[in-house]
Order: sequence, then structure tokens, then C-alpha cells
Amino acid sequence: MAMVLSMNAYMLFLAGVRVAMTGHVTACFPVLRTALESACYGFLIAKDPDLSAVWADRHKDADSKKVCRKAFGSAVTDVAKLVEREQPGGGQWLSDAYDAAIDFGAHPNIKSVFGHVRILEDVPEDPYFRVNLAGLYGAETFARVSQSLNGNRVEHKHAAYAEHPSLFAGVVWDGDGRRLTPNHANKAGVRYRYYISRKDKERLDLPIVRVPAGDLENLLILQLHRHGGVSWDGPRPTRELILATISKVTVHLDRVAIEFIGSDEPVSIPATLVRCSGEKRIAAAPEHYAHPRQDAALIKLVVRAHQARKALAEPENPSLDAAASSMRVSTPYFCSLLRLAHLAPDITTAILDGRQPAHLNRQFLARINNLPIDWQGQREMLGFA
Repeated sequence: MAMVLSMNAYMLFLAGVRVAMTGHVTACFPVLRTALESACYGFLIAKDPDLSAVWADRHKDADSKKVCRKAFGSAVTDVAKLVEREQPGGGQWLSDAYDAAIDFGAHPNIKSVFGHVRILEDVPEDPYFRVNLAGLYGAETFARVSQSLNGNRVEHKHAAYAEHPSLFAGVVWDGDGRRLTPNHANKAGVRYRYYISRKDKERLDLPIVRVPAGDLENLLILQLHRHGGVSWDGPRPTRELILATISKVTVHLDRVAIEFIGSDEPVSIPATLVRCSGEKRIAAAPEHYAHPRQDAALIKLVVRAHQARKALAEPENPSLDAAASSMRVSTPYFCSLLRLAHLAPDITTAILDGRQPAHLNRQFLARINNLPIDWQGQREMLGFA
């Protein structure tokens, strides 16, 4: 129950902030007072779990209501005392915040009512006392709040503070004319970003298209530099620059078409979606990517292969079993590593530079048991030909 009340307090706090941002000052205080009380209820229940049943049974009968009122009637004062012991000054701040909420709106006190009353000029022939009771901020303050909200909207659109912004959100479509919107999934603590097609109510039979965001953005960034005639500071352009340069990106089954503002002819990049170890990737020629797609696990496998070759050449390892034991791996796996130590030099260089085909990863390479000895055969099997 303590967690539920804490979540309720947080929800009410956000609601109070949103009410305040509308300009209605007085109306936010009742909500904020309830948020504070909910947090204090949760604090008391966390300290004494038996109070959870008392709180839950409040509406059971008249006696239960009396017991609940007795337990939580002075919740804010009780919590303030407990907080003050742990953090001097914190309890006083809590009491002051609660009293201020009551004074300025949670109760119809003189401060809450007359805090936003303006007495109008007297009219001699008018027998009535004229006042203006305004629940909103003045025009100046309201304009500042509106400007702040508009700024937040623009920053949200351009993902100004996002850790991994979806740079091309709003301009990416699939080949069936459905907009692709940003999405993500978390697997084993790793965040995978995608652009996913929206459902079309009139074409429900169409399959959902899921495009890996990192691959697509890496592909488009280089084309933006090559064909958009723009430059930027840092590794990636801003969304504002992208939206001012690219009008539409269409991901087809066999290509990615990019339409630039002011250009009638779209730029088409041959590319297909492939599945690689349960993850979708975009397979395109390495020269179409702005940044190398280095695979740390794949590079480590190649390094281990050369370590295996070196271990076999050591005089203290007279056999395959001894060499495998020196690397703390099984003999069959050691033999697999030895085969990879004889990859063509250009293939090894491409892997180290991150220019390998999209389907080539550690699992794919480690499971090959019929790797050709000749380099041209390796290129054909691994997709470098």
C-alpha cells in the first residue's frame, strides 16, 4: 500500500503542476495538498505495515472510519516529526509546505480568495462595490508560460534532450505508404531502437515493418551529407537540420528512397532487411554508411583466432589439446578458431574496420565448419565477393 500511495502522490503532483501551467494559480493547491497527504500516508504505512489494513478498511463501517481517522488524522504532523529527526530542517519544510497549500488555495481562506482579487475604480453613481476576481495569471505571466510551453513542444519535436533521439521521426515511411514511428525494446539490459509501421485499419493484412533505427540513421546521415548539400558540427546532424533538408524517406523491400526538399529526383540506395541472430539489420554496401558498424564480439573472435594460432606455435604446447588447454577452451572450439586464423587479409581488415556484411556476426562466423582455404572461396561464402 505504501508504494501505491507514493505513486498516487506523484501522479497528483504532476496534475498540480499541469494545472499551475494553465495559469490557474489557486486551483493547483488543493491537488498539491492531497499529493502531500498521500505521500505522508505512504510514509507512515512503510514505517508500520499494520496501518495498511487500517487504511484499506476505512469505508468498512463507522468504527473502521474512526480508527482510520485516528491513525492518519495528523499524518502530516507525525511525518514531519519523523523527518525532522532524520534530517533537521526537513520536517519544518514539510509543515510549511502543507500550511502554504492550505493558506493559498486548499481552504477558502482570505489569502486564497483575496490573493487574486483586484479592486476596480469606483464609479460615483454606482452604489455597488466592484472587484475583479481572476483565477488566472496576469497577461504578462501567461505570455511567458505560453512561450515556455511552446519551447517545450519544439524541443520535444526535435528531441533536444533525448539520449538516443530518433533523428528521422516523422519523415520515414514504408513501401505500402504507412508512416514508421519510433519504438524500442529492452532485452537483457540492452536498448534496441526501431522505426515501426503504424497499423492501417483498412489494410490489416499488411505485415508490420520493423526497421533498425541505428542502421537506417547511419545510412541516411551519409546521404544527407552527400546529396543534401549541408554540413554540421559533431558526429550527427540535428533534427531541425534534417527536417529542413529531407521531405520523405521510403523503406522498400529492396531499397531506401530519399526525397530531398527542392529536388524532384529521389536518391535510391540498394538495401534489404535481413535477420541476424534474432535481430533485424539493414544489408547495404559499406560505402553507403557514414560510420563503421564495428562488431566488438566479431572482432574479439578474430583476435582469439590469431591467439590460437600463436598458442599452437609455442614450444610448450606439443599438441592441439595442450594448446587448447593453455587458452582454457575445448579442443573442438580451438580447431574452429584455427580455421578463422587463416581468413583472407582483406576480410580481416574489413571486420576490424566495421565494413563486414550485415549478416556476418560472431555466431555466424564461429559456426562455419566448412570454411574454404582459398581466399576467393572465403569471400564468396562470407558475402565479400
